[in-house]
Parts: sequence; structure tokens; C-alpha cells
Amino acid sequence: MRPALCFALLLWAPTVLENSCVPDAPVENVCPPIERANRVLIQGFAPDLRYVNYNVTDPEQLRRLTDFANLRQAIVQPGLNNPASVRVTATFYHGYEQLGAFGLGQDFFYVYRKERMGTRPASGGELFEFQQFIEVADARKPR
Repeated sequence: MRPALCFALLLWAPTVLENSCVPDAPVENVCPPIERANRVLIQGFAPDLRYVNYNVTDPEQLRRLTDFANLRQAIVQPGLNNPASVRVTATFYHGYEQLGAFGLGQDFFYVYRKERMGTRPASGGELFEFQQFIEVADARKPR
């Protein structure tokens, strides 16, 4: 491969992976959207390393978390079960029915829906944005 082409691919790849869709991603690598969630269970370690375990039921926070996860449905490494390096997971429910999960790792997201699961790279900005959702939801929970 020509050096100029390799350089162009390196510049292009992070932009593509940061967006919700991977161009020409096979259908089997795109998880279905989360719909009708009325509760999100947040579990794991917050950025300050505190263990967190709480439910989010506020409609606005639910919408923001669901939209964030749904914009990142495409997986790059399909079939990987919940890796041990996932620090915090948001599990989406409708009543007691689990709809899917979205987890945060060191530099990746873990995506799970009923029949599909895997990981996708995450930019520093995406990781920061997801951590902000977790911190805001944690600050609003009853003490």
C-alpha cells in the first residue's frame, strides 16, 4: 500500500469510528436501537474510582443516555462478551425486561443488545461525554 494512502486511512478512520455508523458496516455488526427504556441501571466504577450502583428514571436523563447509546450501535469487534476491562455499564430496562447495555472501557465502548454484542473504539471526547452522563445522574440520585 502506498504511504500516502496509509496516511489518509489513518486520518479518516478515527472520524468514521467516532460516528454512529461505520460506512458499509454489515447488518450483523449493527445492533438494533434501544426503545422504550423506562429505567437504566448504572453499575461499576465512576471516574473517581468510587463504586456506583443506582437506577436512572428521570425521563430527560433516560432520553439522553438512550440517544447516546443508540448513536453508537455499530460494533467493530462483534461477538465479544462483556470484557473484564469495562469500568461502568448502563443497562437499559423496560420494567424488568432487559433491553440492552452500553459499557465504558479504557478506550472503547461495549455494546449489547439481545442477539448482538461487541465492542467499538471510542474517542476521548465520547468517553468524556459518557462519563459526564454518569456523574450527572449520580449527583441527582437521592442520598
